Amino acid sequence: MLIDEVKKIVAGIPAELKEKKGLYSFELTVAERKVMFASFR
Repeated sequence: MLIDEVKKIVAGIPAELKEKKGLYSFELTVAERKVMFASFR
């Protein structure tokens, strides 16, 4: 089942898998620093 594969992937990274009313989500902090993004043409 797909959710089992997702659980395996999330277990391998520093993230927490959450389930609420059948909807799964996870969060992952990439870097703890402030970054300003700018776009140029």
